[in-house]
Amino acid sequence: MHDNLIQLGKRSDLYMSYESPEKLTWCSGCGDYGIRNALIQALTLEGLSPQEVMMIYDVGCNGNGSDKIGAYTFHGLHGRAISAAAGAALANTDMKVIASGGDGATFSEGIGHLVHAVRSNYPMVFMFHNNENYGLTTGQASSMTRKDCQMNAAPDGVVLEPMNAAQFVLNLKPTFVARSFSG
Repeated sequence: MHDNLIQLGKRSDLYMSYESPEKLTWCSGCGDYGIRNALIQALTLEGLSPQEVMMIYDVGCNGNGSDKIGAYTFHGLHGRAISAAAGAALANTDMKVIASGGDGATFSEGIGHLVHAVRSNYPMVFMFHNNENYGLTTGQASSMTRKDCQMNAAPDGVVLEPMNAAQFVLNLKPTFVARSFSG
């Protein structure tokens, strides 16, 4: 078991050896750290080399990881990571394509892309980061923000119930959905 962990650590260095010298700018305790680490571990366990993986990042907090992982990466426009990933997956079926986006991009600007990507079952993976707000705008509510939550842009509290992301996607009849906590 110990030897397997050492080998895993050596192989995961492939994904980390391309890191830029810039530091990650996520807030202390942000779930994006856990998501990044889990992604590197999963890619390593799958035995994929960085040249076999295309990562598409949306604008937002998750997008700050686009130059912090060794793989082909693309930092897209807000709400457009899913459509860019669908295009990449269809253009090169040998490439493993993984897209990443937050709740603002996914369930606001990019909701139409989400719907059609799930219904079309493109050969890609999408990782949804839900921090229940537009994190980079420091206090703007998203469609996932809990009702009555006070924010800079909603000092009296959010008046709408949040969308249920899992329920929404499951209604589209996807081939696979998983949910986890990154904290």
